[in-house]
Amino acid sequence: MNTLPIELVEQIISNLPVDSLSNICHTNKMLYILFRIELYKRWKECAIKSGELFYEELDINKRFEEDRVSWTEYDELSCCNALKQQATTINQISIMKLMLSNKMIVDPQELEICQYCTSEWNWIGASIIWGFDWEWSPDEYEKEIAWQ
Repeated sequence: MNTLPIELVEQIISNLPVDSLSNICHTNKMLYILFRIELYKRWKECAIKSGELFYEELDINKRFEEDRVSWTEYDELSCCNALKQQATTINQISIMKLMLSNKMIVDPQELEICQYCTSEWNWIGASIIWGFDWEWSPDEYEKEIAWQ
């Protein structure tokens, strides 16, 4: 017997990391389709996670405004939330890049969204490459306050 049941292949694909999926997707048409379905599923999970983190951030801000959370606790919660948001965004962008490079997006609107998001993400990291990173010194801050 030379073939595996489709359910077993789906389970194996669902447990593989995103980077290793691209290596197997071009072996045959069935794996390509399963790979595409899995990436769409992971993309949707990232979008749902981003939404949950956004509402969690709103909840943290609301609790801080109502004085139910101290400043240190608020700072810790918001930093943890920001790190989770960044990790989710990086994961979602990598999925989009992978889908674009393998020509898996057929909907024109989704294609446009993915192209925009991946190009914007490239420019975000470019500020360090182009030397746009600058620091605000305390002296400049005091001058700015005195000027106002």
